[in-house]
Amino acid sequence: MSESQSAAPLPRRAAPLLWIPIISILFLLTTSSAAAQVYDQYDSWAAVDILWLDAAVAEGNLGIGVQVRDPLINYYDDGWPVLELFLDTDQDPSTGDYRRGAAAGSEYMIQCLGDFVACTLYTLPRVAGEQTTSTLLNYIEGAVVYLPNSTSLYVQLPTQVLDGAQDVDVFAMGWFRGNNASLSHTLLFGNGDRVPDAGAIESATGDPPIDVSMAVQSDDSFAANEIVGARLRTFGDQFELALELEDTIDPASWAALRGGVVIDSDRRLKTGQVPMTPPHGLGDQIPSWGGDVQLSFWMDDQQTQLAFQLQYEAPEYPIAFGSGCAQDTHLAGLAPCNDGRWRIDGNRLIFAGSLSMLDAEEYVIDIASSTSQRTRHPSDGRLITRFFTIDEATGAEDPVPAAGRAWDTGSTTIRDPLEWDTALMQSDADPEEYFGSPGIDLIRVDAQVQSEKLVIKGVLALWLQFDPNVFFEVLLDTDDDTTTGEYVQNVLSGQDAAIGADYKLIAYVVYDGLSLYFVTDLRRPDGKFERHDAFLLAQPSTLDDSSREASFTLTVPLESLDGPEAVSLFVATRRYDLIVSERYDIAPPSPIRLDASGGGDNGRIVVQPGMNLFTMRWEVPDEYRSCYRLFEALGGSATLDALKRFDPVHQVWESCDGEGGTDFSVNAGEAYLVYAQSSASLELSTNAVTPDVTLEPGVNLIGFPCRTEGVSCYDWLRQLGPDSVSAIRRYESRTGRFGSCGFTSSTESDEPYGIDFPIDWEDAYFVDAHGPTAVGTCSIW
Repeated sequence: MSESQSAAPLPRRAAPLLWIPIISILFLLTTSSAAAQVYDQYDSWAAVDILWLDAAVAEGNLGIGVQVRDPLINYYDDGWPVLELFLDTDQDPSTGDYRRGAAAGSEYMIQCLGDFVACTLYTLPRVAGEQTTSTLLNYIEGAVVYLPNSTSLYVQLPTQVLDGAQDVDVFAMGWFRGNNASLSHTLLFGNGDRVPDAGAIESATGDPPIDVSMAVQSDDSFAANEIVGARLRTFGDQFELALELEDTIDPASWAALRGGVVIDSDRRLKTGQVPMTPPHGLGDQIPSWGGDVQLSFWMDDQQTQLAFQLQYEAPEYPIAFGSGCAQDTHLAGLAPCNDGRWRIDGNRLIFAGSLSMLDAEEYVIDIASSTSQRTRHPSDGRLITRFFTIDEATGAEDPVPAAGRAWDTGSTTIRDPLEWDTALMQSDADPEEYFGSPGIDLIRVDAQVQSEKLVIKGVLALWLQFDPNVFFEVLLDTDDDTTTGEYVQNVLSGQDAAIGADYKLIAYVVYDGLSLYFVTDLRRPDGKFERHDAFLLAQPSTLDDSSREASFTLTVPLESLDGPEAVSLFVATRRYDLIVSERYDIAPPSPIRLDASGGGDNGRIVVQPGMNLFTMRWEVPDEYRSCYRLFEALGGSATLDALKRFDPVHQVWESCDGEGGTDFSVNAGEAYLVYAQSSASLELSTNAVTPDVTLEPGVNLIGFPCRTEGVSCYDWLRQLGPDSVSAIRRYESRTGRFGSCGFTSSTESDEPYGIDFPIDWEDAYFVDAHGPTAVGTCSIW
């Protein structure tokens, strides 16, 4: 059969005279007006190539038809093809499988493997605590599986077992069991095919919001698999990441593929749980961004399998990327099912999958009730990311960008990591009190507040690299009150100064019998604690680098401490093999006190070609305090077309450009609109502000007044109330579209409707108000 013939859909003709259930499937897909078809291109690299997908609901049954390139009944010693049909029965992508790494939105999944007559229906967990359940289709009355030929599969399922759905969004995933690139059979240069490429049958996916690339100059210092470029593309609900290497990829060579991608999915350190690992971690000497997910790839020791893995926290339970639900492990049917796929194209390694696989997560544990809560934050495709490859022969790494910097795909810029700043840093020495005992004796503490983050570094006389008994604390007084929190004083120093520790950062080592990894918890005043492994950079003593200080560095966002005006702190050491309840060394002799009112923040305005909205979040220097001055500072007529503000009192736009206009004042806390011809940025060496904001009747262009994150459009609407506002609108410059949420005109319900998009402190929003309204203080958040 030629490629053009194999790519053709199944013929749309009357069914042959088979038994009644089979007739009903073919009749359903052939005649139903609700049937939807998707054709997919012929992909010679894919292990299982899906060419065609058809689905329809009629007369109480869901019918699905699939055609693939190669025979479904092919078996090899190392595996066989698998088809998975994901079903969104409520057509709501925000519901369905709640687990990290899962393709969000799907309530059910049909998995077909083996002889493809035995298919299984999985009910996927929709809330925490639910378990995946499964039922063979031949045990479901009215269910049918049929193979009219070796490359086609039909499935019929009564909708009564699918919550009685009247319509269903469907997408199909084909992959080869075990995600193998097997050398014993046929070397596979790709695995996994998804149809449709984005979204699902019956669902809209929108236009591609992001398509950015980065080129890297080869430095000839890396022996193999040096990265020379990268591209990130999002389309609909999917992402595609391509790494371009210096040389053609040859998985059969000894200098095998090995590396990964580290991603901050929501541009917040607060949600990161992937530990910072130099030299490819998100930062250099200071944890700077929150690693939400790491996608790793490597060739195994026997050079027989190319493995891919998603890691969301310390590596107890990594998730296989693209190997679906039918894993041959004790977690079969329990691990999240995802639509991850990969391929090799010359010198490029390409990954793709649902954006939901990159979602960030907050993890809070209530000690008193022994319960936990995980809150998932959907990714919008704007990522902070670093890439790396590893030379299998030498162990050397090629991280990109270099020097701890990261690629911001939202602004298409390279961002610098946090660095120690002598103008901000306080460094206090501590005497040697425990004879340099490993993991106990602190000799210095450094601390600073920078870019809305508190950074603390504890330096030890000695810390053995493989010591599993270390246990460190950072004790934080955020309200200048020794009567709240735990009363802590450095008794050995003879100093009287003390703090009331409201928050405690605890960094410790976990040994799982094979390896050591570091875990960080933030203990809150309410008795709960949050998991924050990305806060920590652990640097024990090493034999191969005697010049490196034995130290641990912790970065905590001020928002995690409820936005304090000032912070006082001690650092303490403990050990598991001694008396755990006892603090040994407390440093420095007197607590370090830092001003956190300005967040130590240097402002940065970034504009992209087209229309941009931003809020002036910082104190405005005199040189930028008018429209003319700010217009010129951002590049003038060579870069911008116009700079505008909306006057809420008179409900008119004011504007200036290279030829004149209104030279209105530029004030902290106000929002502005910029039409740009090309990209531009401006650094502001001033402090952030949280101004009071009052809405005027009509349209208001404002920013969210608080540094607090994790707020959605619905949250803000409910806080303002239906008597005060009717809608909040956001312009997304990457898509050129507006999104909005609001209250209905009906008095029967005060519940918001529309898009519940995240509220970003740096963005600007149009708010429609009924009358003068105070937005409120930050304390309410």
